[in-house]
Amino acid sequence: MMESPTNIPATEIVTKVELAIRMLDSEQANTVRRSAYNILQQVEPPKPNITKEMQEALKNLKQDNSIMILPADKGRAIVVLNSDTYHDKMKTLIETGPYQLLNKDPMDRLSRKLTEKLLILKQSGHLSETVYNKIKPRHNQPPRIYGLPKIHKPEIPLRPIVSCVNTFAYNLSAHLADILSPLTGKSDFAVTNSSHFVSTISHERIQEHEVMVSFDVESLFTNMPIKGAVKAASCKQENDPGLADRTNLTSTQIAHLLNFVLRSTYFQYNGSIYELKDGAAMGSPVSAVLANLYMEEFDERATATATYKPKIWKRCVDDTFTVLGKDHVVGFLQHLNSQWPTIRFTMEIEKDNTSPFLNTSVSRDSKGLLTTTVYRKPTLH
Repeated sequence: MMESPTNIPATEIVTKVELAIRMLDSEQANTVRRSAYNILQQVEPPKPNITKEMQEALKNLKQDNSIMILPADKGRAIVVLNSDTYHDKMKTLIETGPYQLLNKDPMDRLSRKLTEKLLILKQSGHLSETVYNKIKPRHNQPPRIYGLPKIHKPEIPLRPIVSCVNTFAYNLSAHLADILSPLTGKSDFAVTNSSHFVSTISHERIQEHEVMVSFDVESLFTNMPIKGAVKAASCKQENDPGLADRTNLTSTQIAHLLNFVLRSTYFQYNGSIYELKDGAAMGSPVSAVLANLYMEEFDERATATATYKPKIWKRCVDDTFTVLGKDHVVGFLQHLNSQWPTIRFTMEIEKDNTSPFLNTSVSRDSKGLLTTTVYRKPTLH
């Protein structure tokens, strides 16, 4: 049993909501956002659900600086790590990742620059007074980074999460996400969630010479090329007749704002300020939208140029369920990894006629018909 909280961790809740809804379409995502906001406005901490003795014991644990108590990256689990181990992992993650140390906090400079850009757009009539007041910078705390333990992976690596809530560009990022979200999910290759996935493969059959393979992108958000992602978004906007109904901004202006937001990604850790050299921060609302748009363009290009095209290619963000000939698996992986230097895939071939994808387990029966059941990722620790 977990202790009931003494206050509502609004920032953490909003960050996790944004991470969770990245697989939903825009209408569903906005519904969840509104619901979460309304709940946070009304909710109060619950009454204590444990005894005073248990409260004292938990208090002592929380005050124990030698340990870190964290939620797992996936699954409903709590992880207790030695603090030195956690900070060593974070240090390694930052030192080996696409980050560089800055001499000073750039927030004031970037905040002023963004305010100037938005003011020009308001004065030209491309932003209404209401929208301008909603998205202009109004917070001064730097983003912060933390790591979630991947207990299903060897050595328990950390997934970096940059919390952008209440930072200078967060409201603009959310606004851009609202504008661009309707452009996602238009590809035949994309699935929005496990239910959508199940409906797309329910009548598929696999032949004896074919195999199910899961291709996953390594660290999609931090490895995604910003230029390519913004270009993919711009191409989608050019063919979107409903864009003018959602915003007065032009496609070029949206691209400029996207570049500004995505290239102004920095965070604070252990008293120092770091900048993400390329890629997008996981925790910024528009990052997931751009990742989907970029990968939709990637899907089309990779499958169109492949010597052998897979029979099934279904992707949700960075996870892909594929069916292709057994003799073409290695060649297709090499083809995927040749598309862009920073976009690297790993693969997992089906075992015992079964392959996991999202929250489902896909199996083939004796006649090759695909069936699905609920799947929970096992942990190694």
